[in-house]
Amino acid sequence: MNALVTGATGFLGLHLSRALKMRGDTIIGLVHDAHADTPFEYFDHWAAGDVLDHPMIERILCEYEIGLVFHLAAQVQTSVAFANPLHTLQTNVMGTANILEACRRMKTPRVIVASTDKAYGEHTQRCSESFALEGRGPYEASKSCMDTIAQSYAFMYGMSVGITRCANLYGPGHTNLSTLIPGTIRRILRGERPRLYNGGNAVREFLYIDDAVEGYLALAHSDYIGPVNFGGRETFLAKDVVKMILQDLASDLEPENVESRGNEIKCQRLDTSLAERVLGWQPGVTFAEGLHRTIAWHRELVECAL
Repeated sequence: MNALVTGATGFLGLHLSRALKMRGDTIIGLVHDAHADTPFEYFDHWAAGDVLDHPMIERILCEYEIGLVFHLAAQVQTSVAFANPLHTLQTNVMGTANILEACRRMKTPRVIVASTDKAYGEHTQRCSESFALEGRGPYEASKSCMDTIAQSYAFMYGMSVGITRCANLYGPGHTNLSTLIPGTIRRILRGERPRLYNGGNAVREFLYIDDAVEGYLALAHSDYIGPVNFGGRETFLAKDVVKMILQDLASDLEPENVESRGNEIKCQRLDTSLAERVLGWQPGVTFAEGLHRTIAWHRELVECAL
């Protein structure tokens, strides 16, 4: 099958493209212009451009006879979204609308749209797919909007659209240092004290990248339409995650409390029973094991750079 992956050079995009390639699919990667000179070993073809360029999207879908689209491209930095909400809304909301409209016009058989657990907003109980989408911050609201738009295209136009709502992704290859796990690992490896925001009391659920990819593939190759949660089942306080990383690295550095990041979601948990029931999916990597693998990858990367 010919598959288009937007956001193809991102953490998830590269892992997903590799898995698709191993399955024998033909991969067309859509990358932002800024990454146009990057070598892409997992892509059979790639195009440099922006998801806001509607004519280009239609041209790619037509030229390569795309049968499956994974729409992963998004502005995902909450700090960037807070500082520049318009850019985030344009990329996440209108970018998704452009992809879906192009797929509607070109009659693309199957589309998978990447939403997030952040689209639910603040909840203390485990969120099921029936929960209302109540994202409040600029990033969270943009994901709530794009999720709703994807559902609208499926409902109004009869499109085969699956929507992934994943917990926080982590694993080897994740180098976004503004996020908890890679940021903490790199600070400790540099001999710097790890940081705790809001006292480290935020409750988070994590999903190992290989399990996330399996979830995407299971949904893509099913006929299920609508949103599906994918999570790791385990939840942790941020300060306990930092403690686990310190222990794995045998570090005695003391975490430092820093100024709050603002209206950060304090608690998120996912109910993944739908994925288990409909797709036969469940996470295969425990958080302890996945974290150990991730730390080992970062340590090797840092040592190779020395």
